[in-house]
Amino acid sequence: MDIQSYLDQVFKRTFLSKRERTDLAEEMAAHLHSSKEHYMNEGCTDEQAATKAIASFGDSITIRTKLTQATYGLSSKLILRFITISFLLYLSSLFTGIILHYYDVHNRAIELFPVVFITLCAMSSALLLTRKNTDRWCLLSVPILFGLGYLQAYLGLFKNRLGGADSFTLFENLFFSGAYDFSGRSSFHVYRWSDPSSSNTHFVYFQQKPLYFFDAFCIPHSLHRISHGCFWTILYVHWR
Repeated sequence: MDIQSYLDQVFKRTFLSKRERTDLAEEMAAHLHSSKEHYMNEGCTDEQAATKAIASFGDSITIRTKLTQATYGLSSKLILRFITISFLLYLSSLFTGIILHYYDVHNRAIELFPVVFITLCAMSSALLLTRKNTDRWCLLSVPILFGLGYLQAYLGLFKNRLGGADSFTLFENLFFSGAYDFSGRSSFHVYRWSDPSSSNTHFVYFQQKPLYFFDAFCIPHSLHRISHGCFWTILYVHWR
């Protein structure tokens, strides 16, 4: 095996940028050629010197693992496994949820599984774009903050401060976290807005909306109340 073929094996599936790969390849090639020249001065042939230089440098898989682990925090092989497994789990949970929904079976955990698995898949893929631990902590903080926002609403931790709403059942009878409702029932949400400074109560009606629209009213209740002195009470109205 010549030096160039060895370097191609080292950088295979490392997902490094072109500039990073070029710089590292030049540095490794310089070291390998120096070792090769040393062995040739000892009387080895060109092929023997290249083989000994590569053997002294290390196995290509081991070098690749150490290189990607130092770059991404995890080896590229492990990251690819996470991406593949989480994506397969996403597909399986998605089709399972569709089948159960077809038979009018609604389960909050099953409805959340596709969201969790596709998030893990996206986070694992995004690791290939990180270079520092700060980037990885920022990447991890996004789903944590999103989950805390859902816990605040779902568990009703701030129920008393938000006007005494009875419940925060975000995912009840909704298809995949409320993104779309294909259950055959018409539904809408009634948002009751109250102003503490007056006795007026206003009702605003919205048709079923995608999840991003729904979150705009579910998550920032406390922020809205602090900034405007008002609060929202969420009521659900369903009929067949």
